[in-house]
Amino acid sequence: MVSRPRVVGLIVPLTAIAVWQLLVSADVLDYEYLPAPREVADALADLVRTGELADDLAHTLGVALAAAVITLTVGARWVCSSGSFPHCGRT
Repeated sequence: MVSRPRVVGLIVPLTAIAVWQLLVSADVLDYEYLPAPREVADALADLVRTGELADDLAHTLGVALAAAVITLTVGARWVCSSGSFPHCGRT
């Protein structure tokens, strides 16, 4: 059974998104730089359908992995060369 806080945690943001969409659809809200939830969902569907989302996600993950490897390598060399970790380089 789903706990009450979990249900409330889902209902509140979904209700906010639904109200936002209704207000935009009724022309009560008109944001130039903030698209309606439906427009965001349509754009996401287009990105998934064309494969662009997968390509962009793979690129982002690759860059993040490369950054992590570089940072860990530089950090480990710095720690070993500075003598901050006494067991560095010993076998």
